Amino acid sequence: KGHGKPICENLQVDQSMFIIAGVINHTCLKPGHRVGVVQSMFRQALALSESIDDKSGIAETFSFFGKLYSRLGRIDSVRFYLRKSQALAEAIGDKDLMMNNYDQMKDVYVSRKKYDSAFFYQTQYIMLRDSIFGKNLARSIKDIQLQIEREESQTKLAAKDDQIRKITVQTYFLFGMVFLFIVFLFFLYQSYKEHRRLSADLVKTNQEITAQKEEIHSQRD
Repeated sequence: KGHGKPICENLQVDQSMFIIAGVINHTCLKPGHRVGVVQSMFRQALALSESIDDKSGIAETFSFFGKLYSRLGRIDSVRFYLRKSQALAEAIGDKDLMMNNYDQMKDVYVSRKKYDSAFFYQTQYIMLRDSIFGKNLARSIKDIQLQIEREESQTKLAAKDDQIRKITVQTYFLFGMVFLFIVFLFFLYQSYKEHRRLSADLVKTNQEITAQKEEIHSQRD
């Protein structure tokens, strides 16, 4: 630390940090670039996020700064950037980022052997994780219940449709039987009328024959 430039200027960037910087800035960084290059990239990303008031991007970039300075052992800088990131994350409700910041702070204090502070941040991390898990679980259970209710409704609707279909078929069958019965009665009535007409004609014919016979007998006499 006592040699002119800060120690970070002489350190190499690991794989994860160069990927983060490259993705944020859409720039291809090669492993082996010095930390100063990554710092410059992060500052550009921060400036861009601030220019468009992208609070999520600002909070995430602060968190990346915290991770970078954690690798360098610059604890004060880590705490500074993680607190700024955490304040924004809480303001916008980014719980994943909040968990990540808690986890980073825990690692910082463990490395400093400040286990009370590490325990505090680990507790915050676990509480938030369990809260998210509980909400996700409740949401999953609700989704399952809705799916079950939807399936039950579909089953009931299918059963109702089947019942309606059966009633419709039975109704058509009944109408068909009634129609056939009416047709049968119509032909039966027509047959009855024809029978009565023939009977009347026959009686009339018999009467005429009888009258003719009587007339013939009277003429003989």
